[in-house]
Amino acid sequence: MTEGQEGALGTRSTRRGLLTWGSKLAAGITAAATVGFGKPEESQAIESEITSPDWGKIANTGHEGDLTRGIFFFAGEPNPNSRYPHLDTVTDWDSDEHIEKIFDDIKKANVNVINLSWWGDHGETEKWAPTINTIEVNKRVFKEANERSMLVVPVIEVSPDFEFFKDFPENTLGFEERIESLLSEYGENSNWLQMTDKKGKTRQFIRLVETIHSTPVDEKKFAATFDIVSEKIFKKTGKRILFGIDPTPLPPDGPVFGPNDKELFASDSVVIEPYNIFSNGQTEDARMENADREMARWINSGIPVILPLITGFDDTGTDRPVKQKFGNNDSWRLKLSVFFEKYKSQIKGTTFDSYNTVTERGADAPTVEFGDTNYKLMQNTLRDPVLNPFVKKEFKFKATLPQVTSNS
Repeated sequence: MTEGQEGALGTRSTRRGLLTWGSKLAAGITAAATVGFGKPEESQAIESEITSPDWGKIANTGHEGDLTRGIFFFAGEPNPNSRYPHLDTVTDWDSDEHIEKIFDDIKKANVNVINLSWWGDHGETEKWAPTINTIEVNKRVFKEANERSMLVVPVIEVSPDFEFFKDFPENTLGFEERIESLLSEYGENSNWLQMTDKKGKTRQFIRLVETIHSTPVDEKKFAATFDIVSEKIFKKTGKRILFGIDPTPLPPDGPVFGPNDKELFASDSVVIEPYNIFSNGQTEDARMENADREMARWINSGIPVILPLITGFDDTGTDRPVKQKFGNNDSWRLKLSVFFEKYKSQIKGTTFDSYNTVTERGADAPTVEFGDTNYKLMQNTLRDPVLNPFVKKEFKFKATLPQVTSNS
């Protein structure tokens, strides 16, 4: 593309990297792609093959059959080289006391899976990540989580050093190298999240953000390449990967070439885990309506879905060309609760994105600005009986019942 062509199309940033396209064309494609999705109760059952009823459920020892109760998490101290140095973390990673408190508070919210933001090796985290999540820091996450019976799943972020939206599916070398790097450093941790795949086999899980392509692409090849990459990784490492893919446009009205529900259903190596499913819309009502259509589409696909919940988002303090601000108010929290209630019996879990976000200022950890309102919503949601199918109540019969007070 020449300099003149780029100027004609316009450049927008993704959540982490850069993406170039014609905004009007992309908006039209995105709008067209949402037309005609049915309601969940009108699910288009795809019965071309037998699938495991546990597809998308947790498979780790001691967590077998559990549903995901997750958070998105940025580990480490604030990155002084971040493009957004004025936006600080809402959790302090500066002492053992503070680090342990972080994980205690996460556990108290009934979280069982920590989605760990990961930007790559060779100094990439220092270049692009909002926090310095070094190997040492990430190993600490696995350790603290394990001590509290929580699981960890790495989330491969996009950046100018890893442009999934440009390379996949034609060039997967960089993608494979990142997976191998993760497995080399953290793959032997027993609390790396494992999930059951379509055929009932156990795989290690990796979540992806912005799992789309920036230009038109062969959708069948796009879907099949997840199986191809998983098989390549198995041959090299002995470990098979199940991918949580994000089929939503980031930033808003961006292109979403690649993900096709019917083609992806044919893959053994994916579940659906959107990130900012609320990114499209000029009002909060419109954002929720668009998210509802997107959820209905993927629920109807027959592929397991992990429901994303974002209590607030504000990147107006950044240099992104397209900025968003929504949530962090009672009206939005009520909408989220209704959204969760509608789909909770049809999903394989939910993830709050995120616990201590830096750039987007939508933290679910208690903050000075928003108090613990978002934290309590997260806590109450993750305690829902649908997400805790194996919790058994024990009744002890005594002559007198002592009065019990709750600290929650």
